[in-house]
Amino acid sequence: MNEYVTFTTSLAPRIMSGPFNDIGAYEFNSGLSVSENSHLEDQISLYPNPTNNYFIVDLKNNSFTNSALIIYDAAGKEITREKILESKTIFHHNLPSGIYFYSILAGSKKSDGKFVVH
Repeated sequence: MNEYVTFTTSLAPRIMSGPFNDIGAYEFNSGLSVSENSHLEDQISLYPNPTNNYFIVDLKNNSFTNSALIIYDAAGKEITREKILESKTIFHHNLPSGIYFYSILAGSKKSDGKFVVH
């Protein structure tokens, strides 16, 4: 008996093309991506990480002042959006324990990352 399986979900296997061929890969889109832009990561930092009730956003290049900090929960839902008016800004928060993602927007530049709340 010949049986055929048809994959119709977004988690269906697919054949990858390019320099690496992989016939066992699964594709999943969570709706949230984290940028790996090392140039901006050198100019922006968020600490301490992990944090308890505050963190500091340090914009090492003054051209990033008058920027915005956006915090997302693990599901990608926007939690808060705050203005960054100085090169070093302290943010106090009451976030529950967990993993959070952030974006710092400065004009056309963007830096993404994640932090942990104890």
